[in-house]
Amino acid sequence: MEKCGKMPARLAISSRKQVSRYHDYDPSTDTEPGTPEHETLLQSRASRILNLWKICVLFISLLLGLLLGFLSCDNIQNLPPRRDCGTSIPQAISKGCAFDMLSNAWIPTRCFERDTEREFRDWVWSHQRLKRPFPYFSDSAGKEWISHEEILGRHSGQVWTTEEVGLGWCVFLGKRAGRSLAQKRKTMVVDGMKEVMEQCSRVYLGDLTRNSSMGRDLGILNRKIQVGFGKC
Repeated sequence: MEKCGKMPARLAISSRKQVSRYHDYDPSTDTEPGTPEHETLLQSRASRILNLWKICVLFISLLLGLLLGFLSCDNIQNLPPRRDCGTSIPQAISKGCAFDMLSNAWIPTRCFERDTEREFRDWVWSHQRLKRPFPYFSDSAGKEWISHEEILGRHSGQVWTTEEVGLGWCVFLGKRAGRSLAQKRKTMVVDGMKEVMEQCSRVYLGDLTRNSSMGRDLGILNRKIQVGFGKC
């Protein structure tokens, strides 16, 4: 009876090997390489690995998205305070502002959109302008020509320019607005800009209604402007 209750050592070792083989079982080893069954098992394993990889990538992406969100919120809260250019040309210069020909105002450099300003400046200086290149004057008769941008930026009184330039403002201000939205740039706030855009709307919509478009003298000096001061 005692002999029946004991397992031979060789049999015990064989049993342990069978248990180990059971736990390490790999279905692909039971199929012959190159057979359809073997290929199916390999594809199934690859599919499981790919799904696990996709889940990991998705999880990591969510974590990165949350991290970027928190960083963005922190950046928004730590934005520098709003800057302005004062209320006079000396103040604007002392604050390091730059003169923007398109808005005819001194603007903080951090929100100065220069690409459209450069295009507008080239357009204004073109010899194709009706009255003359750079048609800015300090009198309504067009006798006192303002000959340079720096002089225009430091002019403290009213400035006269043509209807053509006024319509050009509308076009280039629209281009600037589109660029600012596309580039998510800070927008400039200039006193009187809302009125300028409303006037642009009235002029263009009025021309469309009358179907007259460019049927008037655009070289006449009928636009009065004055150097302004922006903030952002």
